[in-house]
Amino acid sequence: MGYLGPKEKQPPFPRYAFMNLPENHRVLLRVNANYNWMQATESGLDSSHVGILHSNVARPGWHGKNNDRVGAMNDTAPALEIEDTEFGYHYAAFRKDPDGAPDNVRSVPFIMPSGRIIPGGQL
Repeated sequence: MGYLGPKEKQPPFPRYAFMNLPENHRVLLRVNANYNWMQATESGLDSSHVGILHSNVARPGWHGKNNDRVGAMNDTAPALEIEDTEFGYHYAAFRKDPDGAPDNVRSVPFIMPSGRIIPGGQL
């Protein structure tokens, strides 16, 4: 997050509840990538991004392998439920297994103007 306006109008840095968690409940990552912040924001919010654009490593059965990975789902067109919030919005993406039964729900909050929390899997 960054502020590019005049110093006298700079708002306070936002404090979110997750920032107060103990250190062993947080993970800090730095990723150097060759794309701009908008591409990173959009791809992080797109529930089908990994399964479609990174099929070679993310989708079960692709290339004959069946991997249990975060984001590894064959249903690349989930039903979405979206809710506006005071911080932006969050959504739930509901996926089905190959037989049409409920299989996975991915919930992602978008914290305006560019923050998001991408859910992880079990460690």
